[in-house]
Amino acid sequence: MKILFQLVTMLLGLVAEALWMYRAYHNEHQLSLASYSKSMAAWSWFVPILNIWLHYRIM
Repeated sequence: MKILFQLVTMLLGLVAEALWMYRAYHNEHQLSLASYSKSMAAWSWFVPILNIWLHYRIM
């Protein structure tokens, strides 16, 4: 039961952080400062190569 709780909590945290990145990048689009698409900001959390360096380039 404890492992299931930890897994669910970890997945919810991952989704929450991806949504935060998406919303933050949406704000950059509103200010015309963005250089990537909004969906790229969210997907960069899930694609193994992108999550190494794209977070720093986006923010």
